[in-house]
Amino acid sequence: RHALAANDFERAARHIELARRTMDLTDRFEPWRQWMKALPDSVVRQRPVLLVSYAWAHLIFDGELDACEQYLQEAEQWLNMSEADRDELGMVVEDEEAFENLPVSIASARTYAARAAGDIDGAIKHARQALDLLPEDDYLGRAFPESLLGLCYWASGELSSAYEKLDNSYNGFQRSGNVIAAISIKLVQADIQLVQGRLHDARQTCEQALQLVSGQGDLNLRGTANLLLSLSELHREQGDWKTADDYLQQSTSLGNPASSSNYQYRKRVALAQIKASQGAFAEALDYLDEAASWLGEVHLREIRPLPAIKVQVWLKQGRLGEALAWVKQQGLSIDDELSFLHEFEHMTLARILMAQYRNGHADAAIHQAARLLERLFKAAEAGKRTGSIIKILILQALAQEAQGNISLALTPLTQALTLAQPESYVRPFVDEGPPMAALLRDVVRQGISVEFAQQVLAALGETAVTPPPAQPLLDPLSDREIEVLQNIAEGLTNQEVANRLYLSLHTVKVHARNIYAKLDVKNRTEAVARARSLGILPPT
Repeated sequence: RHALAANDFERAARHIELARRTMDLTDRFEPWRQWMKALPDSVVRQRPVLLVSYAWAHLIFDGELDACEQYLQEAEQWLNMSEADRDELGMVVEDEEAFENLPVSIASARTYAARAAGDIDGAIKHARQALDLLPEDDYLGRAFPESLLGLCYWASGELSSAYEKLDNSYNGFQRSGNVIAAISIKLVQADIQLVQGRLHDARQTCEQALQLVSGQGDLNLRGTANLLLSLSELHREQGDWKTADDYLQQSTSLGNPASSSNYQYRKRVALAQIKASQGAFAEALDYLDEAASWLGEVHLREIRPLPAIKVQVWLKQGRLGEALAWVKQQGLSIDDELSFLHEFEHMTLARILMAQYRNGHADAAIHQAARLLERLFKAAEAGKRTGSIIKILILQALAQEAQGNISLALTPLTQALTLAQPESYVRPFVDEGPPMAALLRDVVRQGISVEFAQQVLAALGETAVTPPPAQPLLDPLSDREIEVLQNIAEGLTNQEVANRLYLSLHTVKVHARNIYAKLDVKNRTEAVARARSLGILPPT
């Protein structure tokens, strides 16, 4: 500050370059950025370390991708010169270690910029370039580019690869004592586990990060509010409203207005979803509008884009026209190439088509929705995204319910319940409201997934439904055997049953043999008839 006040820019630049390595990226970076702005361009452009640092500032804080690239290219020009040319043109380097690391920093910046622009393939290419420049045993140096590569894999739906790279990054940050970065890695890993439908593991991941914070003895550590918010959301997904509210209150008490823009954005989206679930749609939209004001500072594309979240609230309000306008603006189609990055938007499109059918019984719309959902199901299945599969199955059930095909609706709904029960994954069902409650009552009356279906009904505020009397068999069929038998009753082959229920063909055959033995029959036709006569399956 003294050097700048005296207009001694060379001296100021020297201190600014050396200070950069000790300035935290968000908490203390703003003063550093203001110092940089006070330097004449001619001074900055002689210093490749400052050029790359300034590129990162434009990228992280301003989202100015073109300005970032311009500074990176100028830094590269210095790197590509001979020593003689550097001396002749007056290159200045104060931080030799930072200068040696510039190729890695440049590749990392381009990774971040490409991902922010939605160019995932380009981002992966640059991240690999950064890692290729570092020795395999340089765990600390590799931590940041590994995290960027993990985020790229995450955005492209390669969840296992993303988790592995993020784990490598976490270990590097933890070894270096960078707890804040380690926490942020754990938060992304928990998000991945949520998409995989692994809610218990996601909670454990967040709790592990919370222990890391506790070990520092400072709950005000940046990132803690975000961590508590994630724990709140995970408990809410499992229907534990009280614990969710407790974590949300703790998070809010730590997340002051100076907290990261990412936290401010996420908190408002979470509050909007709570309000929407309570039927307070106007308040939900207010929170989403507030979230939008922070979105400009969140430069990496969200897996659940804010406009699509808003559209889903509009649908609950009956604002179908505005939702259709959004589809047109986005250029969405049921024939689009599907990707994880756009999965939420295409699921929103399916909801809009279903709403069209409910409003005017447009047969074309419901058939389009069914076709899109089938494509989304196959894509999620290929990507092993169980969390997505559960939500798609729920939409398939609601599409059948909208057409009055209750028996057909119960098949995907039963699959969804079977997948969700081990993780107590309640919220996707609860968020669908009365239509889902009606279907769940039918599920219980048929004796399918009774315990979990009753749990979801309770979360919906519905009274318990009396299940059917116990099976009149000495050795009753298990829930899974009943599920296999239901699919057999639909006329599916063993292979088709295996594909639908995510079982091996051998396992389905074993279930079929057990079913025949318990029902004392010899084939599938006899099994279905016997089950109907006993009330295990509904009559035709």
